Amino acid sequence: MANIDTGKIRQDIEDLKNKKQTLVLSLQNDVSAINAKRDEEFLRIGKMAFEMSTRGEDSMASLDASFVQIKEYDAQMQERNAKMTEISERYDEEIEMLEKLVPAQAPPQFCSNCGKACAEGDAFCMGCGFKLT
Repeated sequence: MANIDTGKIRQDIEDLKNKKQTLVLSLQNDVSAINAKRDEEFLRIGKMAFEMSTRGEDSMASLDASFVQIKEYDAQMQERNAKMTEISERYDEEIEMLEKLVPAQAPPQFCSNCGKACAEGDAFCMGCGFKLT
């Protein structure tokens, strides 16, 4: 097997995780902004319906444009949510593939005498001087 630059692969993994997080956060912000517009439209509908009621109007035709707008906002939010799922799945697959290339890191070693963490390959504990096995 060829020499693998595990440091580069680990950096690539971190870069992918950061990019995924940035993209998903951006889409979440879009969904929040669209949802706020949708909520405003609902408030506007309620106000219009109340005003129509006080004038004795019963026609819903004047509200149709608002209903269409709300459906558009719902479609935009569904699109963004689907995109978030797609991005998460794609980046998770790439990250998983890269993680398979990096050998698992050995768990940290601890001195059996004093419990201090020791670096891999240390012959003696830096805390108490105990000989490590």
